[in-house]
Amino acid sequence: MTTRLTVAKAQHEIIDGLVTCESMVAGLYRTYATLFPESMAFWSEIAHEEESHARLLQGLHAYLDQGYTFFNIGQFNQKSIHPVRKEIEGFSQSAKAGKATPRDAFSAALTIESSLLDARFYSTVTSSSPNYQRVADVLSKSTERHVDAIRNMLHKSIASSTNKQA
Repeated sequence: MTTRLTVAKAQHEIIDGLVTCESMVAGLYRTYATLFPESMAFWSEIAHEEESHARLLQGLHAYLDQGYTFFNIGQFNQKSIHPVRKEIEGFSQSAKAGKATPRDAFSAALTIESSLLDARFYSTVTSSSPNYQRVADVLSKSTERHVDAIRNMLHKSIASSTNKQA
């Protein structure tokens, strides 16, 4: 196997890992939508956006197949993706077991959306593809909006529980 094919194969695997993470996050947010009817619309919308992220990332395979290369993507190998997946699995198991509160859900989502994987990927990875930056910008801006929206919901949740205790 040539070096170029070896690199492309490794990059395909990294993209697959990222797609899996986005899909797992979408599933977690759908679970939260079911568990917390008062914020169902919020969780459903954000889950839909995560599914869109997964599709956009899946589309990066086409760039590799066209001969384009990603630079710095190796920083996000399976070794760095695995702990994020385990964390998402833990949040999901807790939610499915009925152990998550609305505040837990917002805190978990903020942790996920602020993770190094989500927060740094789009500013670190570049590509020889002229279309990649557009995709990276869409995903980066969407992640920033998620962080802001989740942080806002978390603050509301904290304020609401503080007011109930007073």
